[in-house]
Amino acid sequence: MLNLQEAERASLIRMLNLSVGTGDASGGRGADPLSEASTQWKVLVYDKSGKEVIAPLLKIGALRHHGVTLYLQLEDNRQAVSNVPVVYFMDPTKENIDRLVADCCDKKLYDQVYVNFTSRVSDDLLKYMAGSMLEKSKGNPRNISRVAKVVDRYCAFVALSPSTFSLNMPRVYSQLHSRKVTDAAIEGCVDRIVNGLLSMLVTIRQIPIIRAPPESQSGPSTMVAERLHSRLMDMLRSGNAQTQDLFSNATGVERTVLILLDRDMDLATMLHHTWTYQALAHDLFDLNLNTVKIPTDDADAGSQSSGSHGASGGAGHKTYDLDS
Repeated sequence: MLNLQEAERASLIRMLNLSVGTGDASGGRGADPLSEASTQWKVLVYDKSGKEVIAPLLKIGALRHHGVTLYLQLEDNRQAVSNVPVVYFMDPTKENIDRLVADCCDKKLYDQVYVNFTSRVSDDLLKYMAGSMLEKSKGNPRNISRVAKVVDRYCAFVALSPSTFSLNMPRVYSQLHSRKVTDAAIEGCVDRIVNGLLSMLVTIRQIPIIRAPPESQSGPSTMVAERLHSRLMDMLRSGNAQTQDLFSNATGVERTVLILLDRDMDLATMLHHTWTYQALAHDLFDLNLNTVKIPTDDADAGSQSSGSHGASGGAGHKTYDLDS
């Protein structure tokens, strides 16, 4: 049975183990958490998207178990760390590449850098990255050699449970249906959705049969379906060994069916929740990335034990981890 959390966690562990490949055909079940690279000290640098992907899957103890002694935000001002590998986990954007180039060529923060993009980086961005590295290095090959590997990690989704994932795109429905939305904004939303769905399919190693409303009822779901199909076909036409490895589980007779529908088809569902405590907590409290914030009085919060299991204090609220 497919387990999204375990499959994506295995992919992240391979990243922390400084592995290039996407793993074995079992979807990561054969990954060795005690491999040699997992005991090597390293620094993890991530952007906002990378942090959201990691948060529900690898807690602080798990990161330390796999050799991460320091984890930093890409956007923050960071100090130099020498003689340890540094793992970057970030979206493939021009802004993030500019920060990476500055770290390697201008600031010279790290000696050995492993770049992991959450989704596939385009050829144009790769050329931009190479050109920027050459320009900023000013003839010094040492700056360029700091980048040890560049990997498309295909983890542009958040696995919240074994069978549930999120693209973590709040208010995307209102954005796509706003009267003031621009074509560029729509293209950006559709691309991000396609990248997330493609990452999920690569993670579970499936090539699905895609079903969406007909063109006569064209909406965001139809656009996503067409673009996702095009991306999958482009990958399969390449016919290289990497693509065959990515979809190694898609060789059977039966294929997964991916059904894409517009929220307009059932607006009432947006106002309902299932009869579970998790859904109730989502309606009443701030529930995000499997953590819930419950408001408390300052006096009560101060009198409660700071060592309660799965909880952390804050100004006027306590935070609980649903996976604890």
